Amino acid sequence: MAAQVRLHAFMAACGVASRRKCEEIIRGGNVTVNGNTVSEIGTKIDDASDTVCLDGKRLTRSPEIYYVLNKPAGYITTNSDERDRKTVFDLVRDETRLFAVGRLDRDSEGLLILTNDGSFAQKVSHPRNRIPKTYEVVTGEPLDRRRTGMLEKGMYIDGYRTSPAKVRVCGTRGRDTVSRITLCEGRKRQVRKMYASMGLTVKKLTRIRIGGFSDQTLKQGSYRKLTQEEIDYILQGGDI
Repeated sequence: MAAQVRLHAFMAACGVASRRKCEEIIRGGNVTVNGNTVSEIGTKIDDASDTVCLDGKRLTRSPEIYYVLNKPAGYITTNSDERDRKTVFDLVRDETRLFAVGRLDRDSEGLLILTNDGSFAQKVSHPRNRIPKTYEVVTGEPLDRRRTGMLEKGMYIDGYRTSPAKVRVCGTRGRDTVSRITLCEGRKRQVRKMYASMGLTVKKLTRIRIGGFSDQTLKQGSYRKLTQEEIDYILQGGDI
């Protein structure tokens, strides 16, 4: 029996990019199936017999790879950069085409998953799957109960309302305040914008947990493969 799968899902499984990005690539007219250009989203293929090419190069499923990287500040999470800035892939010795799961901006640090499994990336990144991410935030100002309540209830930034978050004030570090925030979405620079909207200066932002997974022993700038048990921890999800 033919194994019918959506074209963008097959491309993601081949490690091209996330499913959403693969949809954009298909729209761009750079993908062919059995020699015919395909630009319609939702196209199904037989992944056992159809020949899919991107820019003339045949796509094949690669063995699934999952790395966790302790990202240092100063690196961006895209695969390439027109301004020739350092990317997280400069830290990884693997010729496989990988991509980052979710975002960590250039100034932020902490746990970042790199994979060629688009389906896994979709599950971890999409808010509907409620995979929580926890960040440690160092601010130059105190985080009082009023501000904590605003973060937990949700607020309007960039024209949208953030989902409820869980916040805990951990203490102080010199004159700075250390808090932890857990949320199930990850828009661009979201945590920084949430704190900034209340007049708080974020001095340091570190992701310390993804789903049920954390690793306090992984040195900054280092990476390793995830075990199947750790992958399961990540996918546990659940409410925050």
